[in-house]
Amino acid sequence: MANERRNQEINGYLKNDNVIERFALLKLKNGEKQLEIQNYNLSEEEKELFYETSRYYSDFKKINQMYDIFLEDVANIINYTQKIEKDGREGEEYLVNYYFIHLLSSAKLFITYIENQFKERWSEGSKYFRDWKNKTHEVYDNSFSYRFCYHLRNFTQHKGFAITKMDLNIDGGNPNKKATYDIYIDINAMINSGYKWKKNILKELESLTEDIDVKNLIQGFYDSIVKLYISANEIYLSANNERLKELKKELDKIYDSPDIPHITKVNKKGFKKSSQSYESIELNGKREIDKIYVELSKINLVNLKYVQ
Repeated sequence: MANERRNQEINGYLKNDNVIERFALLKLKNGEKQLEIQNYNLSEEEKELFYETSRYYSDFKKINQMYDIFLEDVANIINYTQKIEKDGREGEEYLVNYYFIHLLSSAKLFITYIENQFKERWSEGSKYFRDWKNKTHEVYDNSFSYRFCYHLRNFTQHKGFAITKMDLNIDGGNPNKKATYDIYIDINAMINSGYKWKKNILKELESLTEDIDVKNLIQGFYDSIVKLYISANEIYLSANNERLKELKKELDKIYDSPDIPHITKVNKKGFKKSSQSYESIELNGKREIDKIYVELSKINLVNLKYVQ
């Protein structure tokens, strides 16, 4: 009770709608998490360090989330075809096209999102944006799977299903599956659909002597998107590496590494009722910077030994 009165006196000059703000650290003690409110506030300059870290982390996380959506769609169509092979039953044309269209759309979403993010962050004339565009052009020029799928998404929006040939071969030679499920894109159907293909794509389609094996097409397209994903992270690292290291050093001066920073807020009305009546907001700090480098190490873009 005496402590509560003392706190009320210290903050007595505040109006009822003013907010009392304190820096806090979430610590792990004896296996339990404890939020310890510190006896000082963050300066505006210190707050900006956390906000800046949050922006860098958000940009990085969104790149990876967009990529994960694409990976999920790839897994969905693969799992569907594998289930058909395991069960030895005919697949549904609309379902295999459903999964395929989702895959095409999420790939386009990933590519467009990266382009827009880089343009917003560094401008269309920046080195980083140009590096991204050059990489997409390189992948486009070197991969038929990428080129075709890039335009095939627009085809499905205008003409509907791309996959119209499915072949279930009962095998029995493999103990893990009863059949082989092959899916194809009919080349003649593509050419004679009335869709206005780009001249280079139409020429390539006319040069093919067999229908397109969709499983091989997906593999080639997947390989291309992986290259773009790695390139996006390379560009992100090139642009932000030095500042991320600087931020971590600045944050080191504010709190110890194992702890998780928070800001606690309480207005005077809530403070009068109970010293425990506060709102706690977690801040993005050194832990999030470390997460960025850990993820980048998984695709061999950094060696953690040299970035700590």
